[in-house]
Amino acid sequence: MLIIDQLDILKDMIVEFGEPSYYWLPVRIVVNDSELLFKSSAVLLEPVTELAKALKEVVMGPDEVKVTMYWWLEPEYYDFCFCRKDTQYKLTIWYIDDDYAGYRERRTMHSEITGSVNDIILPFYRAIKKFASYAYAETHWPALDSIKITRLTQIIKGRKA
Repeated sequence: MLIIDQLDILKDMIVEFGEPSYYWLPVRIVVNDSELLFKSSAVLLEPVTELAKALKEVVMGPDEVKVTMYWWLEPEYYDFCFCRKDTQYKLTIWYIDDDYAGYRERRTMHSEITGSVNDIILPFYRAIKKFASYAYAETHWPALDSIKITRLTQIIKGRKA
């Protein structure tokens, strides 16, 4: 389990989305020396759009806000919980090994990272922007809503610390 807070030194977080194939998206997240790799499905919900929505809500929400989004692995999933209190952000990543087996009993904390908007939010925003700049056949990934991406860009640029 990786826990990074204000007392630790958070190196640059790297978030990358690979090339999707038949509604499966490779995701890579690197924080310090820890790497999380998985492939997420877009069958239930399209996760890149859900991520953009979560980022917008956590940045624009009240002074204390908590927003969760899911990366479906079928049947497992990752639960990404973004929190903000004033200008402090936190990302907690939970792995749930079976959606039908009882949420609380079957989840494991993968990591918890605390930092600024630049540390936590911007790496995900940049990955969304890069991913949105490519075109994929509809058989591989649903089209992203360019208006939502543009709105997220305006919000993030207005809030960078």
